[in-house]
Amino acid sequence: MIRIICFLFFLFGIVNPVAAVVEMRLADAKDSVLIRSVYHRDDTVFLPLREILPALQLIGVWDGAKRLYWINAKPDAILLAPGSHKLRYGKSSLTLQQAPRFFAGELCVPEEVVTTHLPRLLGLKIIYNNHDAVDRPKKHFLFNEENDSSALPLPLQQIVIDPGHGGDDPGAISPEGVKEKDLTLELARRLEKILKMEGLAPIRLTRDGDYAVSQSRRTGEVHGTAAENILLSLHVSAWKSSQTHGCTLYFLPERDNEDNSFLLAQSLDAALQAAGVADCSFERVILSPLNRTSFPAILLELGYLTNPEELSLLASSDGQERIARALALGVKNYAANRLRRTTDVPVTQ
Repeated sequence: MIRIICFLFFLFGIVNPVAAVVEMRLADAKDSVLIRSVYHRDDTVFLPLREILPALQLIGVWDGAKRLYWINAKPDAILLAPGSHKLRYGKSSLTLQQAPRFFAGELCVPEEVVTTHLPRLLGLKIIYNNHDAVDRPKKHFLFNEENDSSALPLPLQQIVIDPGHGGDDPGAISPEGVKEKDLTLELARRLEKILKMEGLAPIRLTRDGDYAVSQSRRTGEVHGTAAENILLSLHVSAWKSSQTHGCTLYFLPERDNEDNSFLLAQSLDAALQAAGVADCSFERVILSPLNRTSFPAILLELGYLTNPEELSLLASSDGQERIARALALGVKNYAANRLRRTTDVPVTQ
């Protein structure tokens, strides 16, 4: 832990495609296109833009910096954004019953976009048939309903996930030979997948393999303004005593973003506690890799590889999934609460 400082469920809500197929084509086309990646969420059918647009002879482009999806249409483009109920076409806009969102890493739209809005806006004649399964699966939620704010334009431009160590630097090692660098990378990949599904913001992993990463790479490449980014640096610890245990969240003191960093730490801790994964302490640090950031950043020490109980949690697939889901919940609740704070403040001229 000293080495790091000095150098320095909730719910199982992944929504999978169900046994359903959507068949669609333009009225003057001979062959139909079968869409097999059909998703159900909140009693709504969602379809991937990547599959439906070619069937309608349309082209779409994702703008990661602006978090907008552009559908090339004449005379104006159609604009969609994950988490937003607004569909814009030229100077006009309409409201969707459900906002576009990510499933399995790709942006999906409610079927009303295909059955109602594209035909009305573009004058398309679409033949659409949803060969739905007889029984729809029960609804699942990745995040708790009370805090679900997927309809809000969340105030994050980028989420940076930093799997600690890598390459020749293994980090902490358990008596059984489990390495910190391997656990943090697997956890980062799980967290990335969950966050992408919700479309909170573009996600960047500082490394996606077993190699060394510079400090500038870990804390740089910021998009948007500083306050619109967050960094989660994932670590685990080791100690000479097998009785030593616990989770610690580190953040910087006396900085412009201190409040946001502390609030992010609080949100992460609350989610980890609720998931029964960890009850973390907070530490303000001075000498740390976090010094290189100008935006809210947390260094998480999620447990000890030398503690048998914590090693079992950190090294198991189920334990990593629980931790990743809890961290994702903490990030989303932080973003929603931050948006609520900023929008509640009256603007003065």
